[in-house]
Amino acid sequence: MKKRILKLVMVAGICIIGIISCTNSAEQRANRDQAVSDSLARVKACQDSVNDEIEFRKEAEDKLQANNQKIASLREDSKKEREDIRAKYDKEIDELDQENVKLSSQLHQYKEEGKDQWKKFKHDFNKEMDSLGKSISRLAERNMSKS
Repeated sequence: MKKRILKLVMVAGICIIGIISCTNSAEQRANRDQAVSDSLARVKACQDSVNDEIEFRKEAEDKLQANNQKIASLREDSKKEREDIRAKYDKEIDELDQENVKLSSQLHQYKEEGKDQWKKFKHDFNKEMDSLGKSISRLAERNMSKS
Protein backbone atom coordinates (compact mmCIF):
# COMPACT_ATOMS: atom_id res chain seq x y z
CA MET A 1 0.00 0.00 0.00
CA LYS A 2 2.84 2.35 0.82
CA LYS A 3 4.27 1.69 -2.63
CA ARG A 4 0.96 2.59 -4.26
CA ILE A 5 0.67 5.82 -2.26
CA LEU A 6 4.27 6.65 -3.03
CA LYS A 7 3.68 6.01 -6.75
CA LEU A 8 0.50 8.06 -6.64
CA VAL A 9 2.28 10.97 -4.91
CA MET A 10 5.11 10.78 -7.46
CA VAL A 11 2.70 10.72 -10.41
CA ALA A 12 0.73 13.62 -8.91
CA GLY A 13 3.97 15.54 -8.36
CA ILE A 14 5.06 14.96 -11.91
CA CYS A 15 1.66 16.08 -13.19
CA ILE A 16 1.81 19.23 -11.08
CA ILE A 17 5.32 19.99 -12.33
CA GLY A 18 4.16 19.40 -15.90
CA ILE A 19 1.19 21.72 -15.48
CA ILE A 20 3.39 24.41 -13.93
CA SER A 21 5.96 24.10 -16.69
CA CYS A 22 3.22 24.29 -19.34
CA THR A 23 1.85 27.40 -17.69
CA ASN A 24 5.29 29.00 -17.56
CA SER A 25 5.88 28.01 -21.15
CA ALA A 26 2.61 29.61 -22.23
CA GLU A 27 3.47 32.74 -20.26
CA GLN A 28 6.94 32.80 -21.79
CA ARG A 29 5.45 32.41 -25.25
CA ALA A 30 3.01 35.25 -24.58
CA ASN A 31 5.87 37.43 -23.29
CA ARG A 32 7.97 36.55 -26.32
CA ASP A 33 5.07 37.31 -28.67
CA GLN A 34 4.51 40.65 -26.95
CA ALA A 35 8.22 41.49 -27.19
CA VAL A 36 8.19 40.65 -30.91
CA SER A 37 5.07 42.79 -31.43
CA ASP A 38 6.68 45.68 -29.55
CA SER A 39 9.86 45.34 -31.61
CA LEU A 40 7.90 45.32 -34.86
CA ALA A 41 5.99 48.43 -33.76
CA ARG A 42 9.28 50.21 -32.98
CA VAL A 43 10.72 49.19 -36.35
CA LYS A 44 7.59 50.46 -38.14
CA ALA A 45 7.73 53.76 -36.23
CA CYS A 46 11.39 54.14 -37.13
CA GLN A 47 10.67 53.28 -40.75
CA ASP A 48 7.82 55.83 -40.84
CA SER A 49 10.17 58.43 -39.38
CA VAL A 50 12.81 57.72 -42.01
CA ASN A 51 10.21 57.81 -44.79
CA ASP A 52 8.91 61.13 -43.45
CA GLU A 53 12.43 62.57 -43.45
CA ILE A 54 13.16 61.34 -46.98
CA GLU A 55 9.87 62.74 -48.28
CA PHE A 56 10.37 66.07 -46.51
CA ARG A 57 13.91 66.44 -47.83
CA LYS A 58 12.80 65.64 -51.39
CA GLU A 59 9.97 68.17 -51.27
CA ALA A 60 12.29 70.79 -49.77
CA GLU A 61 14.90 70.14 -52.49
CA ASP A 62 12.20 70.57 -55.13
CA LYS A 63 11.12 73.89 -53.58
CA LEU A 64 14.72 75.10 -53.36
CA GLN A 65 15.28 74.20 -57.00
CA ALA A 66 12.09 76.01 -58.00
CA ASN A 67 13.33 79.06 -56.06
CA ASN A 68 16.62 78.88 -57.97
CA GLN A 69 14.73 78.91 -61.25
CA LYS A 70 12.56 81.85 -60.20
CA ILE A 71 15.63 83.77 -59.01
CA ALA A 72 17.39 83.08 -62.32
CA SER A 73 14.31 84.33 -64.15
CA LEU A 74 14.28 87.48 -62.03
CA ARG A 75 17.94 88.06 -62.88
CA GLU A 76 17.14 87.81 -66.59
CA ASP A 77 14.20 90.18 -66.22
CA SER A 78 16.30 92.72 -64.33
CA LYS A 79 18.68 92.98 -67.31
CA LYS A 80 15.89 94.70 -69.20
CA GLU A 81 15.65 97.49 -66.63
CA ARG A 82 17.47 100.79 -66.50
CA GLU A 83 20.84 100.82 -64.73
CA ASP A 84 19.59 102.52 -61.53
CA ILE A 85 16.57 100.21 -61.18
CA ARG A 86 18.64 97.15 -62.10
CA ALA A 87 21.10 97.80 -59.26
CA LYS A 88 18.26 97.86 -56.74
CA TYR A 89 16.67 94.67 -58.13
CA ASP A 90 20.01 92.89 -58.32
CA LYS A 91 20.64 93.65 -54.66
CA GLU A 92 17.23 92.25 -53.66
CA ILE A 93 17.73 89.23 -55.91
CA ASP A 94 21.15 88.57 -54.33
CA GLU A 95 19.57 88.65 -50.87
CA LEU A 96 16.91 86.16 -51.95
CA ASP A 97 19.57 83.94 -53.50
CA GLN A 98 21.63 84.01 -50.29
CA GLU A 99 18.55 83.06 -48.25
CA ASN A 100 17.88 80.15 -50.62
CA VAL A 101 21.49 78.98 -50.30
CA LYS A 102 21.26 79.27 -46.50
CA LEU A 103 18.13 77.12 -46.43
CA SER A 104 19.74 74.55 -48.70
CA SER A 105 22.74 74.41 -46.40
CA GLN A 106 20.54 73.98 -43.33
CA LEU A 107 18.70 71.12 -45.01
CA HIS A 108 21.89 69.30 -45.96
CA GLN A 109 23.62 69.83 -42.62
CA TYR A 110 20.73 68.80 -40.37
CA LYS A 111 21.22 65.50 -38.60
CA GLU A 112 18.17 64.12 -36.82
CA GLU A 113 18.56 64.40 -33.07
CA GLY A 114 15.19 63.11 -31.97
CA LYS A 115 11.55 63.32 -32.91
CA ASP A 116 10.89 66.63 -31.15
CA GLN A 117 13.98 68.26 -32.68
CA TRP A 118 12.95 66.99 -36.13
CA LYS A 119 9.46 68.47 -35.75
CA LYS A 120 10.95 71.81 -34.67
CA PHE A 121 13.42 71.80 -37.57
CA LYS A 122 10.64 71.04 -40.08
CA HIS A 123 8.40 73.75 -38.64
CA ASP A 124 11.15 76.39 -38.66
CA PHE A 125 12.40 75.34 -42.09
CA ASN A 126 8.90 75.44 -43.62
CA LYS A 127 8.29 78.85 -42.07
CA GLU A 128 11.51 80.25 -43.57
CA MET A 129 10.82 78.54 -46.92
CA ASP A 130 7.33 80.06 -47.09
CA SER A 131 8.70 83.47 -46.22
CA LEU A 132 11.32 83.20 -48.96
CA GLY A 133 8.72 82.04 -51.48
CA LYS A 134 6.51 85.03 -50.65
CA SER A 135 9.46 87.41 -50.99
CA ILE A 136 10.33 85.99 -54.40
CA SER A 137 6.70 86.31 -55.51
CA ARG A 138 6.44 89.90 -54.27
CA LEU A 139 9.61 90.87 -56.14
CA ALA A 140 8.37 89.16 -59.29
CA GLU A 141 5.01 90.94 -59.04
CA ARG A 142 6.69 94.32 -58.54
CA ASN A 143 8.93 93.65 -61.48
CA MET A 144 5.96 92.63 -63.66
CA SER A 145 3.94 95.69 -62.68
CA LYS A 146 6.82 97.97 -63.68
CA SER A 147 7.03 96.41 -67.13
